[in-house]
Amino acid sequence: MTTDHYFSRSDLDSIALQIQSGQEMRFDPKNVADIVALLGKTRDTAVRQTRFDRYCAATVVVLLMAVIVLGIYFAVRSLSK
Repeated sequence: MTTDHYFSRSDLDSIALQIQSGQEMRFDPKNVADIVALLGKTRDTAVRQTRFDRYCAATVVVLLMAVIVLGIYFAVRSLSK
């Protein structure tokens, strides 16, 4: 929450001094709620992307295995003739 996305350099320096001196930080509750909502959406998107990646990888593995098995089958079949 204390990044240059939300605060100027001078504000960040002021915040750093407050933290170093042990003062309590106060944030606008609406800003906190907005950031929490944004982080929740980002996590959901990452989870969906990870699932998609796993399903794609599993599909590729299954297809490769099928190609290998069929290749072996036809190779053995052609050798036995």
